[in-house]
Amino acid sequence: MKRIFSSRVFPLAVGLGLRLLFVVPFPATSGDTVLYEQIATNWLKHHVYAMDVHGALTPVDMRMPGYPAFLALIYALTGRTGESARLWVMLAQILVDLLGCLVIARLARILTCASENEAQGERAYAFALWLAAVCPFTANYTAVPLTEVFACFWTALACSVLVVALQRVKKPGFLLSSSYVPGVRSVEYAALGAGLIAGMGALFRPETPLVLVTAAIVLGVLLFRLGQFARWCLATVAMIVGCLVVLSPWALRNLLTFHEVQFLNPKYSTLPGELVPYGFMAWERTWLYRVRDCYLVPWKLDEEAIQVDDIPSRAFDSPAEKERVRDILEQYNEDLT
Repeated sequence: MKRIFSSRVFPLAVGLGLRLLFVVPFPATSGDTVLYEQIATNWLKHHVYAMDVHGALTPVDMRMPGYPAFLALIYALTGRTGESARLWVMLAQILVDLLGCLVIARLARILTCASENEAQGERAYAFALWLAAVCPFTANYTAVPLTEVFACFWTALACSVLVVALQRVKKPGFLLSSSYVPGVRSVEYAALGAGLIAGMGALFRPETPLVLVTAAIVLGVLLFRLGQFARWCLATVAMIVGCLVVLSPWALRNLLTFHEVQFLNPKYSTLPGELVPYGFMAWERTWLYRVRDCYLVPWKLDEEAIQVDDIPSRAFDSPAEKERVRDILEQYNEDLT
C-alpha cells in the first residue's frame, strides 16, 4: 500500500480515469466554447483572428489568443474543427491537467524544502499529487472546452517559481547548486521567470498576472525587513518585464488592428464598436450577487428573452419600478425577435 501511495504512476492513472469519466459520458459546452471555436477556425483557415459578424470576418480582441491557438493546433493535428474536434480537444486538456497535477505536487515539494527533511518533502509531493489528481472540482474542467484547465496549470507553475524567488531572499541559489550564467541564482532571475510564466497564463486568462501582484507584496515585506528596497524594485521590474514581453505581440497586433494599446482584452469583452450597456450593468450591480441569477438575466442579454418575473424582487424599490422594467423588457424582447 505504501508503494502504491508513494508512486507517481498510480495517482496519475487514477486521475486519468477520473477525467475520462467526465469527458466520455458527460462532455459539456458553454457559450464561450462556440466563440473560441469560431475564432480558432477562422485563425487556422483564413489566418485572421476574427469572428463571423453578419457574414463577414471581423477582427476581434474580446478573448485572449492562448486558447484559440491551442484549439487551432488541435484542429491542424486532427484535421477536424469545431464540434467534431471537441473530443480531441478534451483529451488534450486531460494531458495538460495531469501535467498540472505534477506541477502542483512539485510546488508542495518546494514548499517543504526549507525543512531540509527529504522524507517530509516526498510525503508532501505524494499527498499533493493524489489530491490534485482525484479532485473532482478541477478534473471536471477537462470535459468543457474552456480555459480553466490552462488557468490552473499556468497559475500553479507561476506559483512554483514565485516560491523559489521567495526562498532565495534568504537562501541565494535555492534549488540551484551551480550555474555558468552570472546572477542566475538571484531572486531577480526567478522573478523574471515568474513574469514570463504569468504572461503565458494571461494569454489564456487575463487575470493570471494577479499572482505577480501578490508576490510583489510578499517580496516587499521580506526585503523591506532586510533593508533591501532596491532589490525589491529590481524583482518587481523583472516580473513586469517578463509578463509584458510575452504579451507584447498581442498588444502590437491590437495596436495595428484597432489603433489602441490593449495588452489584455477589453474590460467588457465587447466587439469593436459594440454598444456597452453601462446603465444595465450599473443597475444589476445593485441587486445581483447569486450566480444562478446570472443565468436568468445578465447572461441572456442580447441572446435570449429576459422575463421580469425571473428577476428577484430585491431588484425593485416599488411595484411601479417593476412595471417600468417590465415595459422596457417587453420592448427589448420584441426587438430581439
